[in-house]
Order: sequence, then structure tokens, then C-alpha cells
Amino acid sequence: MAIPVSILICTRNRASHLRGTLRSVDQVSIPNSLRPAIVVVDNGSTDGTPELLRDSPIDSMPFRWVMEPKPGVSNARNTALREAQGDILLWLDDDVRVPTDWLRCMTRPILEDEAEAITGKVDLPTPLKRSWMQPFHRTALASTESIDPENPKNIISANMAFSRAVLADVRGFDPELGPGTEVGALEDTLFSWQLREAGHRIEMVTDTTVEHYFDEQRLTRDAFIQAATVRGQSLAYIQYHWLHRTQEHWTHQRNSHQVWRAPPIVLVKRALDRELARWTHWARPENGPIRKQEFWTLMNMHSLRQYLRERERPRNYAERGLKKIHGAQVPKRR
Repeated sequence: MAIPVSILICTRNRASHLRGTLRSVDQVSIPNSLRPAIVVVDNGSTDGTPELLRDSPIDSMPFRWVMEPKPGVSNARNTALREAQGDILLWLDDDVRVPTDWLRCMTRPILEDEAEAITGKVDLPTPLKRSWMQPFHRTALASTESIDPENPKNIISANMAFSRAVLADVRGFDPELGPGTEVGALEDTLFSWQLREAGHRIEMVTDTTVEHYFDEQRLTRDAFIQAATVRGQSLAYIQYHWLHRTQEHWTHQRNSHQVWRAPPIVLVKRALDRELARWTHWARPENGPIRKQEFWTLMNMHSLRQYLRERERPRNYAERGLKKIHGAQVPKRR
């Protein structure tokens, strides 16, 4: 009997990108051993997305779409989990293109009991690559080139898969993480770390690659500044609530006498470092819209700021916990 597989895509206001993604999925080769179906979750789109989805753009496999009006990609992902019926759950971002062998390659390690979760390769298509790009630029655009294929720590939402069985341990995605939330990113990072904490194996599939056809607006300086900001904020959320890091992690202040390491002083220093990096950037514009030093300085500055906000709240998890105990909850599956 063929194994049911769910292909899950969450989307919001990207009708033109989504159309290309669905066309590529419609052309994948389907092994006889698999019975795939697509579920698209529309997270409150106001563009032409509903019209596109109502026209049933998929011919090769069952297709349906549902609405999740509550903003935030984690809310959409958790709705997808409740709607999915497959034994294997594959995820794609709404602006990628998949090769014809994608379905077979991404499911094989789970079917052969080599892993419970898969991170798939993501590359940038040639038209969107730039000569100034360094690995950190491409990583900010969802490239997986910085992931160690022999020991992957994360699964990346643009191209990932996991067995339904893992949901017995990790129920879903934290609604306070990811695009559309206050902190803005890394819902897949916390989910990955919880999977590893629960003892589930993560493997990287390297014999097939999806291409990320993101909007060119993400190549601007403002977009990279925003990427550094939300990454810093989201890491602070995970580090405070899940890893139970203390102020010393952010400031290295080990006693009250180290006033130069008090949070306000550290924030001023990081703001000055950022200004220096910004002026260095303008002096050498050939290095692209942002240099690595400024990107990391921004991350660190916003991480500390977010920590100072989060420490006013009780921790949302027991240390390295699998179940959320405070804050917006992961909804129960039907």
C-alpha cells in the first residue's frame, strides 16, 4: 500500500511566487510507493492568492487549501499540521522551485529509517546571485551552504521534512516565533532543537536541491538590516525561554563591580560599533549592501534589547523543554 505524504506550503500575499512553486511541485516524479497530497495554508492574503488557489492549480495529486486568519507563520504551520494526513510531512516555502526527483529524495531517509527529520538543500538561482555575496548573505536568504551535511543542527523551512511520529514529542511550532510575530524568525530553529533534544535524528539530503526565487527587494540594505534585527531578536527569545541563558550570556557581566558590562553600557557600545561599521560600509560600497561585521553587530545589539524585554516575563519553557508552559500555546491537533 502506498504511504500517504503531505506536502505543506504556508503563504501570505505572494501569489506570483506561489504559482511558480505549485507548477514545479505539479511536475515532480511520484514513486509508486508514495501517495502525496498538497495542503496550502493561506495566512490571510489580500492579493490574488485566494483566486489562484480556488482554481485548483495542481493536476498530478490531490490538492486543497485552508485559511488561517491569525497572523504569523507558526499559526499557519500549526494549522497545516492539523490538516495534514500524511505519515511524512514535507514543507516548502511559497517561493521555491523543486526538481523532479525532490519527492523521492526527501522521503527516502525517513522511509529507510535513517532519520526522523530532513533538512534539504536550498540554493539561490543564478539570476538572483550577486558577485558581492558572502556565505552570510546567502544564509540570510535561506541558502543551506553553511549547514554541515554530516551533522546538521537544523531543518530549514524552505525545504524540510519529518515523520508524523515526531509530533508525539514536539507538538508544533511556537506561535511567538517566525515571520508575522514580534520577534520575527527562527520558528524552524526552535522546532529543530526540540527534535534533537527529544532524541530524533536529523539528516541532510544533498542529492537534490530546491532553488529559492525570493523577491529582489530582499537584496537591499534595508532588507538585510531587518534580517539581522529579527534574527537577533529571535535568538534572544530562544536563548532566554528555552536555553535559560542569563544576563551574563549577553553582557559577560559576572559581578556588580563590572559596571562597564552593565546592559545600558553594552548597548551604547554596540550602537557605536554599529555606527562605525555603517560608515565603513559607505566607504567601501563594493562589499554589497551590508558587511558581515555590521550584520553581526546588529544581531548582537537587538539580541540584548530583546533579552531585556523577555526577562520581564516568566520563561515559556522548562530548560530545553518540549512543551510550552507559558505564553501563546501550540494548539492541540484534532
